[in-house]
Amino acid sequence: MQTDFDMTVIGAGAAGLVAAGIAASLGARTALIEANRMGGDCTWTGCIPSKTLLKAAHVAEIARTAIKYGIVCDPPKIDFAAVMRRVDSVRRSIYRDADAPEVYERLGQLDALRSGADDDQARGQLLDLEDRLAGVVRNRVEALDFRKQRAASGRDQKIARG
Repeated sequence: MQTDFDMTVIGAGAAGLVAAGIAASLGARTALIEANRMGGDCTWTGCIPSKTLLKAAHVAEIARTAIKYGIVCDPPKIDFAAVMRRVDSVRRSIYRDADAPEVYERLGQLDALRSGADDDQARGQLLDLEDRLAGVVRNRVEALDFRKQRAASGRDQKIARG
């Protein structure tokens, strides 16, 4: 695995995916590092699921008020399990088409690295700028040499030069 990069992006949520995608598309050798699932909060717990739930509610409201347009509908019955299956389907479709590591690796200059860290302590260990990313991704990477780094973790963000 390559360990010499022009840019290292930590965090594969919305901002990290965009930063890494742009860097790779411009020809920069880019490492994209994520502790959990690529796509971040927006794909898995925030934007996508909430907007899918809102759409289901909107459709139910249209069915409830269709009579004012001369359309007779029985009151809608909400099958919450089916709504949640739809949420999961939309989430997975967006992940597959836009957020999955393979999507970014096809750009040619990008390695998507995932640590598998699932708790705050492990995530905290993922990024240590003072140690220049030595041992960043729990034994997947011994050390990375980089010229620019972008931490897109949704928290305080720093740009460091390697």
